[in-house]
Amino acid sequence: MVEEIIDFYAPDYTKCLFIANFPNELSSVYIQSKLENICSTFGLICGIKCFENEDCNDDGVTSVQYAFVQYHSKLAATKAQKELNGRWFIGSRVMKVTFANPKNKQINVMILPLWKCYNLANHYLGFNGWSVAIIAQEDIVQTEESLQNQRYLQLPGIDSVNNSEEKLNKQINCVRCRVKMTFTKYLDTYAIGTGLMSIGTSSSNSAGNLSNTVNNRARSIKLAYQEACRDAYSQLLFVILSNGKLYIEVFRRQSRDNICDIADELFDNQVLVNVLKEEPPDELKVESE
Repeated sequence: MVEEIIDFYAPDYTKCLFIANFPNELSSVYIQSKLENICSTFGLICGIKCFENEDCNDDGVTSVQYAFVQYHSKLAATKAQKELNGRWFIGSRVMKVTFANPKNKQINVMILPLWKCYNLANHYLGFNGWSVAIIAQEDIVQTEESLQNQRYLQLPGIDSVNNSEEKLNKQINCVRCRVKMTFTKYLDTYAIGTGLMSIGTSSSNSAGNLSNTVNNRARSIKLAYQEACRDAYSQLLFVILSNGKLYIEVFRRQSRDNICDIADELFDNQVLVNVLKEEPPDELKVESE
C-alpha cells in the first residue's frame, strides 16, 4: 500500500509548520539552530524561516516572534506537529506548533534548487544510490523568441518586456547539455534531463575579452549541466510504501520545441504499444478467427 509520494518540487503549505511562543531573551540565530536540531529528528527539513520582532529586548537581542518549518514529507510534518505542540520547550517556554494556514493557498509549482535536490536524493537513496552522467553536450544557435518560450529555463540577459521583432529574431549562442540519471538499486530506471544556457559575448578580441569569453562559456556549460540535472530530478517520484520500501517512478515528457530529441538508443528497452484507431477489416477478423 502506498503511504506517501515524494517529488522534487517546493513543498506546499500542507507540509509547513507554524511555530510560536519563543522566549524574548533568545536570539534568532539560537532559535533557528535549536529548531533545526529538534525538527530534523522527524524527517528531512526543506527550510526554516524565523520572523523577528521589530524591537530589541533590554539586552539588545532581537527575538523571534514566530517561525515556519517546511518538510519534504507530509507524514514527517504531521508527526512533528503532534509530538512538538505543547510538549517541547525552547528556553523557558513551551512551543505552540500548528500547520501553516496561508491566506493564499495557491500552489506554485517550482523545482527545488539543485543542492536541495541532492539532499533529498541522498536522504532516500543514500550517497551512493544514484549517479549522473553527461550523454551529450553541444553548441547551438537559437533566437531570443524561442528562448523566451521555454519558460522552464533561466537564461541571463533576456529582456521579456521589450519584445521588438528585431530583438526576438536575434541569434543567441547557447550550450545544450543532456544528462542521464541512474540508480544503484533500480537498474532499469533512469531519467533524462536537458539544460540550455546562453553564452555571453565580448565586444572585441583582445586578450582580456578573450579570457572573459572563455570564462563565460565555462560558466554557461556549468549552468546548463545544473539545469539538466534539475530537469531530470523534476521527473522523479519517490513512492514510499507502508512496509518502508521505496520505488522510483519516472515521468518522461515529450521533447520540447527547439530541443533535440533524445537519442533513440536510450529507449531501445521500452515496450511500445500500438493502438488501432479504427476497427480492422472484416476479412482480417475472419483470418484471425
